[in-house]
Amino acid sequence: METNKIPLNEDIRNCPPLQRRVALRLMSAEEFIEKHASGTLRKNKHLGMVWRAQYLQERTAYEFGWGFECLPRSRVTFGDAYTEGDCKPRFGADVQDPAGGRHGVFLRATQCPDGPVEAAHRGTP
Repeated sequence: METNKIPLNEDIRNCPPLQRRVALRLMSAEEFIEKHASGTLRKNKHLGMVWRAQYLQERTAYEFGWGFECLPRSRVTFGDAYTEGDCKPRFGADVQDPAGGRHGVFLRATQCPDGPVEAAHRGTP
């Protein structure tokens, strides 16, 4: 699977309500770390430690929310996205949020309306 880079649409780049998000998306790793990363990541990068994995975790959480995580493509399965109704709470969880609702939130927040976005399920390891 190859990543296709789609040029940023000028209407999106110049849309006033999206300027903060667009600026964030265009930020380099170094600039993001200095402005938004945790103190631990900043300190450890400065000390010369391997920092890329922690950076990807923090940036993904910052841009999309803590419910999302960065995974190697070998851990993501592709196929039909099946739906199911609300389930009984497990493990003391008070709120059940169906996968379709989360996917809908992500689709509404995406800044690449021309790009391919699809539902994928991360299988249990």
